[in-house]
Amino acid sequence: MMAALYDLREELTALLRQGLPDAAVTGEYPGEGRRYPQTVPAVAVGIAEAALQKLDYLGEQDAGEQSGRRWETRFQLELSAPRRSGAGELYRLFDQVSGLLLTYGSRYGLQEVDCGRAEYIRERDCFALTCTALCVLEETETQPGTAITGFEVTRRSD
Repeated sequence: MMAALYDLREELTALLRQGLPDAAVTGEYPGEGRRYPQTVPAVAVGIAEAALQKLDYLGEQDAGEQSGRRWETRFQLELSAPRRSGAGELYRLFDQVSGLLLTYGSRYGLQEVDCGRAEYIRERDCFALTCTALCVLEETETQPGTAITGFEVTRRSD
């Protein structure tokens, strides 16, 4: 499970890196390659929490009953911008990040992006805020890694 989560985090990090060419996009804070004091906008991508739920019954198929699993992962994104850019830069960065995630994140089951509150971090001379992105994926046990797009319930008379 953990390998799949880290793979997903790496894919989201790569997506943001490609879509935000003017920002430093790293793994979890403190991240590799951070410079102090901070001179460019930055996004650090981490995993805040993950849960796996077993879905007992999803309907029937030719081979019998179909069950599955639901992965719920909340990613934590720390957005930061140099103090000289002003706190407003954080919200512009949040708009860009959430736009990228909501536009291209459907394959990861991305459902919502929440924005935190801006604060000043003296050690890095920057403004930062934490936001979270919720990804929910459902898969059948007969077809791991595939999203369930729907299922049919039929009534049988014995």
